Amino acid sequence: MKVAELVSPLARVVRSVDARWHRAWLPHVRDVVFDARTAMDYGMMAPVHRRLLADPRVRTWLMSSERPHRVGDIFREAPREAAVVSPGEAIMSRTSSCGALGETCSP
Repeated sequence: MKVAELVSPLARVVRSVDARWHRAWLPHVRDVVFDARTAMDYGMMAPVHRRLLADPRVRTWLMSSERPHRVGDIFREAPREAAVVSPGEAIMSRTSSCGALGETCSP
């Protein structure tokens, strides 16, 4: 049996418990991660990101899963109050992800 076969079901259970706890504790708050590969990707997402920043029901995070070492360059046009999360931190959290290039948001 491979390690992934053991970890995957465990990860699903932990995420399920975390989602239920979060919905009970903060039922009106959702977390959304904007994942951009380039500054142009963020430029396409920026209007949506800025609107969500003004919504108290939504917490937004910025991430570059493919180029985490370049987040400063990629998100240089982002508002200063925008939070940045590393790919590792995003994996461990319960968020919705929005990517560029027509990708849909997933819970």
